[in-house]
Amino acid sequence: MSLEIENLQSWLGKMPRSKLQIHKINESDCEILKIGPKKFLATTIDSISDEIEFDLYTDPFTMGWMAAMASLSDLAAVGANPLGLLFSANWGRSFDLQKKQRVALGLREALKKSGTPLLGGDTGRSTHTLLSGVGVGICDSKPLSRIGLRVGDWLCMTGKMGTGPAWGFKRLMGDPQGVLQESDFRPEARIQAGIALRSIANAAMDTSDGLASTLNTLCELNHVALELHWDPQNQLSQKSIQYCQSMKISPTSLIFGQHGDYQLVTGISDKKLKLAKQKIKDLIVIGKVLPKKQGNRILTQKGDKKPIQLDLLENVKTDTFEEIEVAFRSLLEYSRDLALTI
Repeated sequence: MSLEIENLQSWLGKMPRSKLQIHKINESDCEILKIGPKKFLATTIDSISDEIEFDLYTDPFTMGWMAAMASLSDLAAVGANPLGLLFSANWGRSFDLQKKQRVALGLREALKKSGTPLLGGDTGRSTHTLLSGVGVGICDSKPLSRIGLRVGDWLCMTGKMGTGPAWGFKRLMGDPQGVLQESDFRPEARIQAGIALRSIANAAMDTSDGLASTLNTLCELNHVALELHWDPQNQLSQKSIQYCQSMKISPTSLIFGQHGDYQLVTGISDKKLKLAKQKIKDLIVIGKVLPKKQGNRILTQKGDKKPIQLDLLENVKTDTFEEIEVAFRSLLEYSRDLALTI
């Protein structure tokens, strides 16, 4: 069990649950209620706060965009069709009317991009800005969850990753060559891909907290191990590769970054892989599901198999910027020692 879930349970205690809920804690990207024979309601909430406080997002447009996309990505991970988004804004003292309007512009553009209406919300004041989105969606068949990976499944991802982690690295290392701009980080919730995968995939989860964290959670919940297939040219965005090269750091480090790209990671049987690729044109095979006893490993481009520690940062404290910097140095050192090349 991750440190985050342990901390949550330590203060949350036992709360009332609906008889309609079908998952236990951490088993799905959304809370799912079965409201009819073939009707499921999906709900989720996500907030943008630390990203603002630690200056990861400096453009208010990004803040508004992410306040929508973070929750919509959770809906995508269960294969839900969004009914709408509720939005709450607690404004810090530095947010004047112009900044608020740009947050609203980012929110509006994200909702338009995903075809999702704003259902309502709330606003107020605070010492620090906190933006929250509540996503509401519907499924007409059983939603995807994080449970269901089977030994032999192909591990797939709905598009390239890397820009999200690279943007997080830029906050810690800088970007002397100006490779990345904040506008490069505009992840889109993979809603249509999630809907398509609902009848094809065995399990799914979004990569909002980074690829390694996602993979580690799937391993723990399903009691399996993974063999990752290292193919950076097909798996990583070109911008993220360029950034790593400019900073002389291993591109493998992007796997462990905890600021994700909001792609979907999913397990698909051999029989359904062809269909999945037809439905989702940018689907990428990134590995294979193994029995737990084999342990997690990564297959290099030369055919070598190396152990990989997917839980590298799982129980590392990152509550302060100083703790984040320490974790980041560990990440870079471990990635360098893996010695994987492009």
